[in-house]
Amino acid sequence: MSVQIRNLQSEDVLTYSLPLLLGDVRPPLAESKISVCNRRNNTSMSWPVYNGTFKALVELKPGENIIELMFYGEVVELVLVYKVPPLTRFVRPVYIKCHDDPHGDFQGPEDEDCSAESACQRIALGAKLIQTLTAEKLAEHGFGRKTFLLETDLDAKAPACHVFTSSLSVACAQQMTGAELWLKFACELMSAKTFTQKENCKWFCFMSFTRYEAENDSLPKSHIDVLKQTKGYAALGGGGLALFSTGNLHCWAETLDQVPLRFTDTRKIDRSKFMDDSAYRGFYWANYSTGLGSSLHELGHTFDLAHTRTGIMARGFDDLYRVFIVRPLRSRASSCSRDSSRLTTPSPYSSRSRSRVASGNSIGAEPCFLRPLPTRLHSQPSFPDVIHIEVGFAQLPTKLTQCYTVHHYDGSETQTVVTRQSDGTETRSQLTLSPDGEWERKDVKINQLDAGKTGMQVTACRELPMAPSALPHSAVDGPDSVQEFVLQGQTPSDAGAHWHRSSAVILNYHKWFNEDCEKNQGSSPEITGGYITSPCGLRLIELRNHDNGTVVHHWEFLHDDPPTEFKVNLDKVKDVLPADCVECSVMVEDSRGNISKKKVHFDDL
Repeated sequence: MSVQIRNLQSEDVLTYSLPLLLGDVRPPLAESKISVCNRRNNTSMSWPVYNGTFKALVELKPGENIIELMFYGEVVELVLVYKVPPLTRFVRPVYIKCHDDPHGDFQGPEDEDCSAESACQRIALGAKLIQTLTAEKLAEHGFGRKTFLLETDLDAKAPACHVFTSSLSVACAQQMTGAELWLKFACELMSAKTFTQKENCKWFCFMSFTRYEAENDSLPKSHIDVLKQTKGYAALGGGGLALFSTGNLHCWAETLDQVPLRFTDTRKIDRSKFMDDSAYRGFYWANYSTGLGSSLHELGHTFDLAHTRTGIMARGFDDLYRVFIVRPLRSRASSCSRDSSRLTTPSPYSSRSRSRVASGNSIGAEPCFLRPLPTRLHSQPSFPDVIHIEVGFAQLPTKLTQCYTVHHYDGSETQTVVTRQSDGTETRSQLTLSPDGEWERKDVKINQLDAGKTGMQVTACRELPMAPSALPHSAVDGPDSVQEFVLQGQTPSDAGAHWHRSSAVILNYHKWFNEDCEKNQGSSPEITGGYITSPCGLRLIELRNHDNGTVVHHWEFLHDDPPTEFKVNLDKVKDVLPADCVECSVMVEDSRGNISKKKVHFDDL
């Protein structure tokens, strides 16, 4: 037996306390467990191993930590050093309750601990998980394991999650829109005397009073319907505040040993009683993944990140669970029973079942993954020997047809049939059903043989999650001003749970991710039409669609001597802009993390 860690090396210095270990065991057993122990605090946990691969989390203490990984008698030591960087800015988790709700319980099943204390434990652990994810995903871009700090990283005596009592009543809060709640809590938190260093923190807040109530026992048919039946809902981020609901907080892990179980909990949400915010997947694990992922998405907005075509700042946060777990291979010939009886199964995470969680034997929560049955050597019919092979047949045209359906968050539904002919042509027939019940048909025929002539392949390349940024130089560009980037393996791991390239560059130079000192002070970049200047050196320029805020193009400057000026040449980027677009938002970040944003009309470029 042998154990190998793939993402970390002994003596690595980390700036966060909950590193993720990715590793392999040999021989690659189909299913097993590996024990991970930190000798600093004598804590040991078992993590699943599937097909020779494992992922594990381990809590570190400041200083040197000796991590032991034990697998079938094989013991491997890994020395990790946890060192808090000298940063002054941090993220502060907060649980908000109303003044007339002294307990501040969140909504959840009766056998779940839905107290404010449990909420704080779930939120605090969730904050650590996204702190770890941010580090791992920035490392994929070659920026090292940079990440933000939590308040407890700087002050061990600070609460892992504060409880804040608002002046709002439950009834009043549940009648307000998400935007109104965001404004109200932003004012209350900044004026509260109980908090210090407000100018140095990003608020990571969750509202206790979120309540889902199905109307007349009717199940919602779309995400819009879910929101209509939910009071006290918000998922907003910007400025210094990221604000979220707690509709699926009962699906979150409360302790570290629950993480692999919660991310593989295949019970279905009872949509007649509880909010299902899972990107239409319906499972407990999916609600955890989407809930925690969306909180990272909104926190990203507070770090000046815009929406992107792919990744966490798109809908890629739904795939967050992939970062932290490995799953066994399923048998295509097998199916799992997922009837309504699973809804009545007691939660394996309630206080009455906590001992079973610790031992890894949870009732009704283990995913129903079945391994392929072994082949029976003598059960296959024998075939006659081949005695003659005919040749000279003419090949007939063939076609491949694929069908798929997409359920949109506005309640509409799109059914697409893609037909590919052997001659290289492709036909797409789309039927879109609006929420009002009206159908719209659209047929598109594509000649793939001519795609290179039309530029279609170039456009498609720009839509890839991590396509290299190889862009034309503007008039004042140096020869090396645009840095090309190729992710290892060409594609991001963990599906959509990755930072889009421009988002990663922003975080790499952001003030919340870097040491603050006197030399890091300076004037912000200036944007005059399409002419951009910064005495500190330019690091990133984004063009954002002014209508929806999505990044459509970016330039990055990563070399040691970045340019201090840049001219946006509209003719060289107009092919990536919407056809009817007449203006865009320009976002600029310099070497010291100073950021400027400005709306620019194309006539001024």
